[in-house]
Formats: sequence, structure tokens, C-alpha cells
Amino acid sequence: MLNRKNVLHGLSIGLALTVLNVPTLWQTSQQPLAEDELDNLNVGAPSRRVGGGARGIAGVLPTLTALAPNYVGRTLQASPSLYWALSEVVDKPFKFTLVYSDPLKHGIEPVLETAIEKPIQGIQNLDLAKYHVELKPNVEYQWSLSITMDPKQGSQDVVASGVVMRVTENDLPKGVTVDKNNPSSYEEAKLFYDALQLLSEKIVENPNDKALQQQRVALLDKVGLKEVVNY
Repeated sequence: MLNRKNVLHGLSIGLALTVLNVPTLWQTSQQPLAEDELDNLNVGAPSRRVGGGARGIAGVLPTLTALAPNYVGRTLQASPSLYWALSEVVDKPFKFTLVYSDPLKHGIEPVLETAIEKPIQGIQNLDLAKYHVELKPNVEYQWSLSITMDPKQGSQDVVASGVVMRVTENDLPKGVTVDKNNPSSYEEAKLFYDALQLLSEKIVENPNDKALQQQRVALLDKVGLKEVVNY
């Protein structure tokens, strides 16, 4: 008799939990997404743009930041330059990797995997054109950087990543045209990587131009990466 009561009691709790969960699931599935949320709802959205900075076995780890938005960043270029920032140079293996975000659909082999031979403190880039790599239109790629701090302790690796997708001018917002000499034009067209690359190239050409530097800081700040200017 006691066992029967326990069984019935357990069933009643299970049914109650099931009933309580149904409205929650229904409400979640019925909530409409805003237009900007739809734009940012991408399978390959990066989850770890910043790596390191904490204390590890060998001391404080360097901070490595992929200069990428927290959604799938877009570019019009077949072979864009991808940028990162490093808080300090360490004499450790430093690697860049580019893979498909959806390996089941496009393949698991890296599109590019190469060592960064001369890392610098501050902002640096890798030009995909120099490696003869062209992105396929409307395909998401994940790019990542990794510093192997201790070959025997993989958990100590410093890793940062971003996601990039090449688009065409037909994919731009309606009524938006791009002035290829104006970083703000790229930003308005939601082409983060192109805006960052053009600004960075202009800064290299004009290293004392404070306005350009402030414009890049503002661009990074909009995607939550303002702190990299301290490198």
C-alpha cells in the first residue's frame, strides 16, 4: 500500500512538472524576433573573442583578442585581412587557423593553418590574399588564434576567435551604397571587417592622425572591444 502511494505521488509530481513546462516552451517558441536579432542569429556566432588575461601555471597569461563582432561579421572582399590584438609578446608557438563554421556541410579540413612567426604587441593582421585564400560567398568561416603556453597543459592555451562571411552587394541593406574610401560607409552597410581594415590601413599610412585612431576606437567600442586600445 505504501509503495503504491509513493508511485502515485511520483507520477503526480512528474505530470505537474510536465504541465508547468509546456506553457514556458510554448511562450518561448512564439516570441517573435526583432529584425536586428534575426540579423545576428547565426550558427557560427563566436563565443570566445578574448582569451588569456588570467593567471595560469606559468604566471599571468597574455590577453589575445580577435577583433571581430559578437555576431557573424561580414565582408565584401574575397580575401580580407583579419585583425587581432595582443597585450604582450611571449616566446611561444602562435597559430592562425581558418575553418568552415559548418564542417558537416563544407568539410573538416582547415582552409588555412599557419604559424604567426613574428607576433607584435598591439594590433596585428593576417592578409588572406597573401595565402591565396578566397572566401566563398555566403559561407560562414571561423577564424581563430592560439598561443600554446605549455604543450603538456592544453588547458593553458590562449585562444580567441571570430566568424566571418563574405557577402555580395546584393546582400547589403536596401538603399545603402558603399564608398570604398570611407570607413563609415562600410560601417553603415554592416561590413565590420571592411570598415576595420580600411581604418587600419589608413592609420598605417597616417600614424599621427588622431581622428583616424579615435574612429577605430569607436568602431571597436560598438562591438564591445574598446579595451584593446590599451595594448
